[in-house]
Amino acid sequence: MIFQAGLKILKNFIKICMEQIRMKAFLQNEIQLFFGRKNYLVWIVGALAVVFAYRFYYVTQYENYAQTVLEELEENAKDITIWESEYQRQCMELWGDNSAEKFAHASLLLNAWKQYEQTNIRLRYYWEQAWDEKGIRRTVLEEDENLIAIEELGEEVEYTGIFRGSVADWRARMLLHKAYQQSGTEEPVCPVVPQAAWLWKEAFSGNSVLFLIFTVLIILLHFDAWANEFEYATCYRLYILPIKKEWLYLERFFVRVLVSVVCVGSAAGILFLLGTARYGTGGQMLLVISEQGTQTVISIWSLVREEILGMLLYIVFLTAAVLLISFIVKTKMNALMICAAFCMTGIVQTTASDGTGKGIVEWLPQLSALTLLMLLAGCILIRIRED
Repeated sequence: MIFQAGLKILKNFIKICMEQIRMKAFLQNEIQLFFGRKNYLVWIVGALAVVFAYRFYYVTQYENYAQTVLEELEENAKDITIWESEYQRQCMELWGDNSAEKFAHASLLLNAWKQYEQTNIRLRYYWEQAWDEKGIRRTVLEEDENLIAIEELGEEVEYTGIFRGSVADWRARMLLHKAYQQSGTEEPVCPVVPQAAWLWKEAFSGNSVLFLIFTVLIILLHFDAWANEFEYATCYRLYILPIKKEWLYLERFFVRVLVSVVCVGSAAGILFLLGTARYGTGGQMLLVISEQGTQTVISIWSLVREEILGMLLYIVFLTAAVLLISFIVKTKMNALMICAAFCMTGIVQTTASDGTGKGIVEWLPQLSALTLLMLLAGCILIRIRED
C-alpha cells in the first residue's frame, strides 16, 4: 500500500519533470523561431524609421517652428484689424448712450485689441529678426496677462480668437507661466524642441508618428506567428506534444511580448540618445493635463513614466490581438491585411489624445479587459482545434 503510493508519487514527479523539460525546450524553440532573418530585418527597418522620423519630421518641425509662428502672427494681424474696427464701431454707436456698462465693455475690448496689436508687432520682430527668447517670453506673458480683464468680464468673446485659442488654452498657459515662475526655471518659447523627454512623450502618447511606427513594428514582428505554422503544416507537431495546448499558446504569447518590449525599448533607446546628444534631456519641461475638467501642471518626466506603463500594456494588448488574428486567419497575407486594417482603424479610436489628457494611459482598463478576453479566446480556440 505504502509502496504503491510512493510509486505513484514518483511517477507524477517524473511526469512533471519531463513536462518541464519539454516546456523548456519549447520555450527555447520559440525564441529561436522569433529571432529569424525576417524579424531581424523588421527591427532594422523599424530602427531606421525611428531615426528618419526624428531627423526629417521632429527636427524639421523644430527648425521650421519660427516660420510657422510668423505665419500665425500674420493671420493674427488680419484678425486684429477686423476686430479692432468692430469694437471701434461699437464704441462710436454706444457713445452718449444711456448704457454706460455696454460702452465700458466695448471700450475694454477695444483697448485689449490695441494692446494685442502692439504685442503682435513685437512678437513678429522677435521671431523675424532674431530668436530673442527673453523678448518672446516677456511679450507672451504680457499678452496673456492683458487678457485677465477680458476673462473677468465674462462676455462670450472666445470666437474672436482673442485668447489665441480657447479660454481653456489661455488658462493652461497662465498655469504654466505661474508654475515656471515658482520653479525658478525659464519657460521654453518653443514647445517642439526634440529633446529626449519630449520625444518619449510623443512616442508613448498614442497619437504620434513614432507611436504609429512602434505599432507597425509589433504587427510586422508577429503577424506570421501562427500563420506560418498552418501554412507549412508544422502546427500538427505541436498537437502531438504531451503538453497542455493552452500553455503552448500562452508561452508563445509571453515570449512574443518579451521580445516586443525589447524591440520597442531598443528603438526608444536610440531615440533617447539622438535627442539627448543634440538637444539634451529636457527634463525641466512642465506640461498641463486636463482630468475631469481640472487642469494640473506636472513635469514631463511624470507624464512619461505613466505613458511608459501605458505603452507596456499596449504592447501586451497589441501582441495578443495580432497572435489571435494570426491563429484564426491561418495565412500570412490575410493576417497582415487584417492587422493593417486593425492598425488604421483601432489605433486612432482607442489611443488618440488631443494633448489635454494622458493619452494611452486613459485606456488602461479597457486595454486590460480586451487583452484578457483575447487570451481566453486563443486558449479556447487552440483547445477546440485540437479536439
